Amino acid sequence: FAVPMLYTRDQRLLRYGVEGMSGLAAERAIWVGVGSWLFSASPERAVEQLRQVAEHEQLGSSL
Repeated sequence: FAVPMLYTRDQRLLRYGVEGMSGLAAERAIWVGVGSWLFSASPERAVEQLRQVAEHEQLGSSL
């Protein structure tokens, strides 16, 4: 079980990190941590990051 913290405001960096973990043998045990606190002024951006992680069904997400 691992929770890599992909705290970033850059959607591309988040995508690269998520894609890098997708397909790993242990991907069912990986929950991606997003930095929702980075988007206190625009929470819709945090929601978008969660959607981006959810596109990779085997990965979980964490706030």
